[in-house]
Amino acid sequence: MKRKPDVLEIIIGITIVTALALLYFSRNQSSSQGVAIIDLDEIGRRLGRDEIMNQAVQRRQATLQAELQQVATMLQETFAARRQEYVDTLTEEQAKELLELKQQLDATIAQRKLQASQTLQAFRLQLNREFRNEVTPVARRIAVNQGAKIIVLDRPSVLLTADPSVDITEQVLVELEGRTSKLDGDHSAPPAAQPADSDQLDPLELSPPEVETSEFDLPGVDNPPTGGP
Repeated sequence: MKRKPDVLEIIIGITIVTALALLYFSRNQSSSQGVAIIDLDEIGRRLGRDEIMNQAVQRRQATLQAELQQVATMLQETFAARRQEYVDTLTEEQAKELLELKQQLDATIAQRKLQASQTLQAFRLQLNREFRNEVTPVARRIAVNQGAKIIVLDRPSVLLTADPSVDITEQVLVELEGRTSKLDGDHSAPPAAQPADSDQLDPLELSPPEVETSEFDLPGVDNPPTGGP
């Protein structure tokens, strides 16, 4: 007759199964993807990189403003030369021609301002990419050493809350401090003339201060004469 297991054997069996289960889930948990967080803004501020990038943006903004100033002056001279041809006799047809020219010149300078805005925005994005590319290898190595495979930016729009132990900002700073990172190309060029309001880096604020580039002086043209000269 086959012997039935007693209570002690059953308890021992359950204990062994439980221990194996705990060991299994413990290993799975330790091998799961951990998360690290990093504050890029703090790193940029502590390394002085934010100031370097702001100065580079200001130089590029000043260059774009100077180019817009040149274009505005050229277009105004074009209009002035055409109007000078009709200075003695401004007929209704000539007035309409000047008005159409004004509209074309306004459209041209508006397009140039839009292009300048897009250029400045792209330049900012390029600087941000260069900074992230510099930080990423260091942050990845530190995160991997801590068992993390995902790095999240410490920003209110991205991160709700996190344990301070997963913040690798200070460790990344330790490795990056002392390194000299030179901005290539015109990032390191000598500063050009500053814009009228150099503290305002909004790419939409690009019109030259001396000339209202989207308006042209057209006395007597907005209301063309109804008759001859």
